[in-house]
Amino acid sequence: MQRELTNEMTLFSDNVIANRVTLGARKYITKTELKTQADVTHNIYQAMRQDKVRVILKVMDKGPRNYRQATYDLSEAFIMHRLRHPLIAELLDYYVSDSFATYLEIKPYTTTLNAFVDERAWKLTHAEAASVMFQMLKALQFVHSQNVIHGDIKLSNIALELLAEDDPLAEKLGMRYRVRLIDFGVSLIAAYPAAFYDDGRLLNSITYRPPEILLATTATQAVDVWAAGIVLVNLFMDYTSSNKMQIGSMTRQDQLEMINIFAGPFDYPYESSQAKRLKITRPTLPHVDVVSYFSAVPDDFAVLMQKLLIAKPDQRISAEGALLDLLFTDLYDRDIFP
Repeated sequence: MQRELTNEMTLFSDNVIANRVTLGARKYITKTELKTQADVTHNIYQAMRQDKVRVILKVMDKGPRNYRQATYDLSEAFIMHRLRHPLIAELLDYYVSDSFATYLEIKPYTTTLNAFVDERAWKLTHAEAASVMFQMLKALQFVHSQNVIHGDIKLSNIALELLAEDDPLAEKLGMRYRVRLIDFGVSLIAAYPAAFYDDGRLLNSITYRPPEILLATTATQAVDVWAAGIVLVNLFMDYTSSNKMQIGSMTRQDQLEMINIFAGPFDYPYESSQAKRLKITRPTLPHVDVVSYFSAVPDDFAVLMQKLLIAKPDQRISAEGALLDLLFTDLYDRDIFP
């Protein structure tokens, strides 16, 4: 029987941890690790519980485990519980083992956007790309309306759920996949960003970080909008080339140089002690416009890309504003997820 989470999750208290500690890890009939990007904090499994319910199991058991770490890990469960929406991964249950490993059980999805576009040899139709962007921005509009910053938008954190062939939603979406945002492990309440991310090391994967995070200034919901712009670019990249946005070896300086090329220079005291601590210097590569730099992005998507990839966060469009782009006119007319 599914446990009720509502009453327990109203308040983030010591009792939440105490009530969820078990005498060991829950037993599963099957548990198969998913081949996802390597992560230093957790593993993801497809699992079947003893009650025959299939789940995606996120296990956070790496590194030093203690009461404090379990409390931090459970913040993801609290945020997911707060974000009940058709385009957000659904939290089914969660618990903490006696060794303070944290387990989240999530409703299964079919694949991730990263795997999906890889299977398609990075060649989506315009209709599919527009549908993915529309659904992702719709999800972000809701996340932001709940005063939350996702903080790690990227291809591998956008899950896709295969719809039945006769599902009327598939016709409305223009594709047989519904988007579900996953992995709220670094998400935070928008009112308290600086307390968690004083130098941006934990927010966003390196190539999805906007200038304000690379420069260790205040994080706002605009960081998710920038990352959505990088997702858009990645949908049209040739991943067989060297011009790839997900290069794990990129440094903070590398990323600043690249952003300076396509988004232009940004004000920052490069001679400050903070700059020295972050090991960054003023970018030197010449600036070209974003449309020329990402020439593979089709014209009808380029207008939206320009609105998302603005260097100054206070000038960047919101997720709600981005949804008004002409690219989404037909999808809006179909009254999807109002």
